[in-house]
Amino acid sequence: MVKKFSVGSWKLSSLTPKKVSLSLFILFVVFGLLILPSFGLHWDEIYQRPYGEAVYNYVLKGDTGLLTHGERYHGPLFEFLLVTGERMLKLEDFRTIHLFRHLCTFLLFCGGLAALYQLAKRMLKSPWMALLAPAFLILQPRIFAEAFYNTK
Repeated sequence: MVKKFSVGSWKLSSLTPKKVSLSLFILFVVFGLLILPSFGLHWDEIYQRPYGEAVYNYVLKGDTGLLTHGERYHGPLFEFLLVTGERMLKLEDFRTIHLFRHLCTFLLFCGGLAALYQLAKRMLKSPWMALLAPAFLILQPRIFAEAFYNTK
């Protein structure tokens, strides 16, 4: 007979993979939001934002400067969305713009983690083992740091 461990009204047997994964995900997002202002500029951010502006100007204003831009071979969609959001929110302060960019990049990474977990759960057929996939990704220091500023 298996005994159920309990502390007060909390029972270990009530921990489901769904509750654990959701709790860990929320904890990660909150932690990320708390440390988000700590990240400075990455060396290629000074190239990415002007690239986003070139994409924005090409799409909405017909400016052909994008066709000769040095970063033109990198994916334009996310950069376009960042500049569009920046313009919609009327952000003008350098720090505010980059905090906004870091926030959006981090939230996209979080969405990727959620998708990775779902994919691992489907492939491994074990929600507990699937938790390892995003955990291994998060625990890589370089990937964790780039989750805040690398839009590529």
